[in-house]
Amino acid sequence: MFDISSSSLPDVQTSAQNQSECLICREDISEILHRAEEEHKGYLGGVLGIWVCERENWGTIFCIHCAIRLIEDIGTRPLTCPACTRAWDTVEMRRQKELYDYVPFE
Repeated sequence: MFDISSSSLPDVQTSAQNQSECLICREDISEILHRAEEEHKGYLGGVLGIWVCERENWGTIFCIHCAIRLIEDIGTRPLTCPACTRAWDTVEMRRQKELYDYVPFE
């Protein structure tokens, strides 16, 4: 289970343009995107491998796996971004994860 208390998260004073790693697992974003592209996931550039909490003049990046685990750990409570407290569209997030893990029929 994730510890998403404010004391467990880094001080987030950044925007998505400057962030270089997942806020939770700290994996480098370029590595996440590269791996997704190598595994033929996430469309061009592996973009579905990340979840971006977008807010005007703000943005926080999570790998899709960490974002989905947050949904699972939270349960039925409304999910908000651990960095900015903006409500997340969990339906859209799950849809993105399904597209990311999509396996075409052979």
